[in-house]
Amino acid sequence: MIEYEFKNTFVHKVSPIGKLIVLFVSLTLAFLIQNPIKEIILLPPWIILTLFFWFKAKINVKKLKNLGIFLGVICLVIILIEGFLYRYGSLTPLFKIGNFYFFEKNIGEFTLEGLMTGLGVCLRILCVVISVPLFVMTTSPEELGYSFANVGLPKNLVIIFIVGISFIPTVQKSFSEIIDAYKLKGIYKESANLFKKLIKVYLTVPIPLFLSLLQKGVITQISLETRAFGSSQKITPIFLSQISKVKSLIFCFLFGTIYLLSLFLNFSGIIGSK
Repeated sequence: MIEYEFKNTFVHKVSPIGKLIVLFVSLTLAFLIQNPIKEIILLPPWIILTLFFWFKAKINVKKLKNLGIFLGVICLVIILIEGFLYRYGSLTPLFKIGNFYFFEKNIGEFTLEGLMTGLGVCLRILCVVISVPLFVMTTSPEELGYSFANVGLPKNLVIIFIVGISFIPTVQKSFSEIIDAYKLKGIYKESANLFKKLIKVYLTVPIPLFLSLLQKGVITQISLETRAFGSSQKITPIFLSQISKVKSLIFCFLFGTIYLLSLFLNFSGIIGSK
């Protein structure tokens, strides 16, 4: 489950706004770099730096086991599809499983160009996905609200944003509770094939999940009202922030350097288009 973990690390003391900017910047980097060769050359430094800060933040990798398996399967499928179906320009076959012609193209050959295209797509996905735990698992809602309030955002907007972020682990927890209830009733079986799980379980989960979240939303609404949400009076914060300006600057400087260098190499033409 991807949720905040309280720890006294370098990354936990970085400004939440800085980590949020890095998350959005990773999105732009994945969309701006489109060429397979450039993706394979320019995206790994960003991924390595992100994983380095994973290590500094002492992120519990075991909690991300299911996410890792899911990403691995998705990347494998993408590489296989691109490897066999990519048919643009001159091709370099790596191996062949047979002759299967589709629109006069033999899709039974796995090509080097398809492999590079698939790897590029996987690196773009990985670039974005691994940035999410770095933000979510090291940023408390209190720190996020404190940072937003300091930059002058309206307090109502800040609270709404924080509640929305807090509902991400709530959705995950509610989904797990529903699956556990299905297991107790014998509806969900690990040995069942994917099609049966899809029909009997996953297509029926949204209704109880929606009702559960609706109930939790009502409880959240009552909690906010009892704490004078929407009041026009000035709020006196009692939260003690652990944000370090020096560590925030180092964090942003390292990511900013990699980002600007990647964009320069991407648009300058130093790295060839092929």
